[in-house]
Amino acid sequence: LSTFQLLSALSVFSIARRWISVDVAWLATLIYLTTPWTLRISLIAYAEGSLAFYLISSTMCALLISQVRERGIHISLVAGLLAGNAMASKYTGLISVILPTAAVIAFQFWRSRSELAKDSVESTAVTGLGTSLSPDAKRLFFYAAAFSLGVGLMIAPWLLKNLVETGNPVYPLGYNVFGGS
Repeated sequence: LSTFQLLSALSVFSIARRWISVDVAWLATLIYLTTPWTLRISLIAYAEGSLAFYLISSTMCALLISQVRERGIHISLVAGLLAGNAMASKYTGLISVILPTAAVIAFQFWRSRSELAKDSVESTAVTGLGTSLSPDAKRLFFYAAAFSLGVGLMIAPWLLKNLVETGNPVYPLGYNVFGGS
């Protein structure tokens, strides 16, 4: 579990270096590694260290989508794989990693669409939003599908194991809905 802290530090460094500066990257990494909770979570058997890594790295992937548009679907898949691993580590990964990462991907889509709209004010005024929205909506669908596929690939084995062992895929949750032994 302590290895996740080092991976998280590397991710923090990568994010800060790419979008801010090298000096800020070193400072952010130092702050992350010297935070008492980072050390504490490395020494005890809690899954929060892995959740932190999966959140940082899947967010980094989601932020990259708008910068590397030609590989956006592939990056969405990787973001989904990382986010799915968070939920496979702990159920709360659904709320703390999968949903925020999906929101960042949707925001990246919205932001890139609004930037394109600013660049082509004349064409949208003449043609309307319907024609320019179709390729964007298609791209968002593929991003969402790739992200969902990645999440599904990572959580499916865990849910299947729970289903086989207990009769409830989300055991011990959802007992009133699925039952379980």
